Amino acid sequence: MGKEEETQALILQLQGGNYIQLPTEVRSIPTNRFQLLSLQPMHTQNQALLDALNACIAACEHCATACLQEQDVKMMARCISLDRDCADICALTARFVARGSEHAPHVMKECAELCKACGDECEKHAHMQHCKECAEACRRCEQACRQGMAA
Repeated sequence: MGKEEETQALILQLQGGNYIQLPTEVRSIPTNRFQLLSLQPMHTQNQALLDALNACIAACEHCATACLQEQDVKMMARCISLDRDCADICALTARFVARGSEHAPHVMKECAELCKACGDECEKHAHMQHCKECAEACRRCEQACRQGMAA
């Protein structure tokens, strides 16, 4: 295969008619539709982790909103702050995991640590149903992130 043929082999036509040229070091690209179909999207490989992340986001957002309705909101300030931080890191982590980012393990580590901190804080207020449910979701998410890092 000549230089021109090699370059042409590394140009792919995308849906919609656009073309993309892959770096020449890419050698093992799928060459037929059967190989393409066998590639499993990253989000389906990590569905349990993504489910835990999304459940944690929802629980933290709900908890923060409910904490704002409590009689002594000032007493709940740390809980609210951690709820918001936890929901945000879980959302970021879900995006990194879904796209298969090489940096996902780093973000999962931070997410696990923040989920632990949020869960610890919410457990202090476990007499409130929203904090109890949030702590449980944070624990599940923390565990899922740690498992995801080990995979």
